[in-house]
Amino acid sequence: MPFKLSDWIRMLLRLELARDHVNKFRALPPAERTRNRHFLDDAINAIHAVAEYAVNVHLELRGQLPETTNDTGTRVKELRTLGYLAGDYTDVLEQLERYRKFAQYAGYGRSGSTHYNATNVETCLAAVDGLVEETKAALQTAGKLVAP
Repeated sequence: MPFKLSDWIRMLLRLELARDHVNKFRALPPAERTRNRHFLDDAINAIHAVAEYAVNVHLELRGQLPETTNDTGTRVKELRTLGYLAGDYTDVLEQLERYRKFAQYAGYGRSGSTHYNATNVETCLAAVDGLVEETKAALQTAGKLVAP
């Protein structure tokens, strides 16, 4: 999965798409929200993709293999323990993984009862914003990112 600046830019655009979807969902009249939950589902999928990519960037920068088993929570905990990340993103990434499975598979997923609302999605978004900022800094230090 070697880092590509074009992929990173695509990921950042996905994060903006997630933000837009949450705002669209919040702007809906309450009676229309159940029918339009796909806005939150799409936001979760986008946020998860960005988080997973950011974790893989950190792993690549440290010469480690990318995460391929959807266990970003464990990997981010390792990165924090080794001092490569300042923020504690473990719980949010594990929560995001549960949300992603529900967003993608709905009732056919293996997870138990999972529910999220716009506030939960915004919490995940804020945490991943922090992870993205740390990733940008790591990329700049490695000379792989020229512009902020």
